[in-house]
Amino acid sequence: MNVAPNDEETLFEAARRLADPDQRRAFLDAACGGQVELRRRLDELLAVLPEAEAYFDRPAAGTAARSFEGSAPGPEPQFRGDEAPGTTPTQRRECPR
Repeated sequence: MNVAPNDEETLFEAARRLADPDQRRAFLDAACGGQVELRRRLDELLAVLPEAEAYFDRPAAGTAARSFEGSAPGPEPQFRGDEAPGTTPTQRRECPR
């Protein structure tokens, strides 16, 4: 019996919530049964989980506690004669010549 991808995700989410390694192993043994490939994929995903969580928990480069208050404004935007701020090309009207 093959497991659908969404079922694989469900099993992964359930297994990752089990902090105790013995409970997680018992859950996967029961859930995967004899599906060796499914068990291998889940074990691989769970093995890299701590590293992945640590990666996503750290702030993005250059964004830590930065404030824009008091910073100088950027240059004024330049518009062509047939443009107005907030318009798109389909909203512009052609001027009669």
